[in-house]
Amino acid sequence: MSDSEWITLEEAVSQLKKTPRQITEYCKEGKLEFHKMAGKTYISDESIGVFLELYEGRRRMPAAKDEESESKQEEQESKQEEQESKQGEQESNQEVS
Repeated sequence: MSDSEWITLEEAVSQLKKTPRQITEYCKEGKLEFHKMAGKTYISDESIGVFLELYEGRRRMPAAKDEESESKQEEQESKQEEQESKQGEQESNQEVS
């Protein structure tokens, strides 16, 4: 086994948009790295990325944004809201005049 993270069969089904049976077949064919523990199947998260590129011809979408880029986006949205609010106030003042 590699040092990659492991996800459940259900998570792999969701990520690959395949049935549990298809995922199990890919494991048996050696297309996905897996192991079983306590009656559950776990699949290497890294092998899912490789599978997508090799067999599906696509890349995995980022699971989540990192905190830094998320805070930058929130900051930009806040600035945009402030600008829109100021524009609305200016338009209201012009209508009153």
